[in-house]
Amino acid sequence: IRGCMGQRFIGAGMSGRSVEIDGVPGNALGAYLGGGCITVHGNAQDAVGDTMNSGSIIIHGSVGDTAGYAMRGGEILYRATPGTG
Repeated sequence: IRGCMGQRFIGAGMSGRSVEIDGVPGNALGAYLGGGCITVHGNAQDAVGDTMNSGSIIIHGSVGDTAGYAMRGGEILYRATPGTG
């Protein structure tokens, strides 16, 4: 996905797929993720990985509030790049 500008619920409930995002996805990125991988080249907003069960979310930027809220499994990795907080 290129030029992402706040679209919500990207990858919600996804399983067994990979998504690469350039831009800033909206709230609830990867909510209820059941496997697969989401990679973001940019910042992410609130509720990343909300209630996710498995899989990976990798963010090359900063992350908003409540990342990983109610996670049951999986991983969220982020690396704030210079100037992103």
